[in-house]
Amino acid sequence: MFDPERLEALLEDESRRRNSTNSVHLSQQNDDSLDVNLNEKGSLEYSRQTERYKLCVVGDSECGKTSLLNALVRSDFEAEESCIFGECVADITTEESRIEVMLWEISGLEHFDSIRREMYRDSDVILICFDIGHPPSLKSVVDKWVPEISNACPGVPYLLIGCKNDLRSDAALQLYLTVPGQEPEESDSISRLQAISMAQSIAARDYVECCAKTRWNVKEVFKSAAVAILHKDDEKAPEDTNKSQSVLRRFSWFHRRSSGSDLNDCNTVARSVSGGRRRSLFSTS
Repeated sequence: MFDPERLEALLEDESRRRNSTNSVHLSQQNDDSLDVNLNEKGSLEYSRQTERYKLCVVGDSECGKTSLLNALVRSDFEAEESCIFGECVADITTEESRIEVMLWEISGLEHFDSIRREMYRDSDVILICFDIGHPPSLKSVVDKWVPEISNACPGVPYLLIGCKNDLRSDAALQLYLTVPGQEPEESDSISRLQAISMAQSIAARDYVECCAKTRWNVKEVFKSAAVAILHKDDEKAPEDTNKSQSVLRRFSWFHRRSSGSDLNDCNTVARSVSGGRRRSLFSTS
């Protein structure tokens, strides 16, 4: 259930959180697992040069955004998980900078439309998620999420994120197993080309696919978000971008960055900023 007092407290406390340190962190040892670690003093020390940014994750209800965030901060996958509201931080280090990114999930349920504007406040990057196996969630990107973001926080860079990549793989397997001469079942999954075309049309900074269940490409989602934050002034704001421009040409900005040390040497750590206790405002995404 939604707790308005909890939300108000989180929003008012956000400035203080940007400069705070906390006791528990989740250290990512490799691409496939996450381990909980706590130092001897029960706290982490950060240099004063570390900057903290706010990352918001939006998308239709049940599109996979909750699982995406939990895949970064948990060691196991659960079909039903609690939302994350500013109580987890991803520590991302590159050769040029180290940043802390507060993770905020914004509910896609319609009865929370009126409060989402406040939750966008002070965002530095936004991930717009959709369900690869559910085409209406991609339609909502252009019909609902981009207009809402453009109105609430114009100029803030956003990325398009395709969740549940495994659903497309399941459709491909079904096609492969179809008996010769038999019509295969029609797939409702969204192709990568369709998603890239959408990313082009909305002038997203990048398009990244992932699978929270297997953790495939989860790190790449947040690496790309970090690059968008660090270089958000390298390109014009989305509303000033030539939307007829080739998606590959526009995305060459990201690939030039990723080919260097920015991402190859990037270390991402996710940790709780509430003493290991993740409290939620909503029970589902």
